Amino acid sequence: MTQPEAASLRGASGWMPLVFGEAEDFAMTDTLWKCEQVRAGQVCERLMFDTREEAESFLKKMKLNAPDLFWRLEAVAAKMVWN
Repeated sequence: MTQPEAASLRGASGWMPLVFGEAEDFAMTDTLWKCEQVRAGQVCERLMFDTREEAESFLKKMKLNAPDLFWRLEAVAAKMVWN
């Protein structure tokens, strides 16, 4: 990206947004997907995903690599995560 192209992307505040990929790839939803690894009733690891497909893809890979680990998938309202 050239300097004039970058300058044209800057907003009124002067900050340039970080965008990777196309704008339609980043559809904002009100739901996030939380994956938690649970061992003996304690959460050992927590990951957040934007879409259910991403979360299920992650869980599928984890079950292939570590079938003895238990993962819990839960839908979470975005307003519960951010202000």
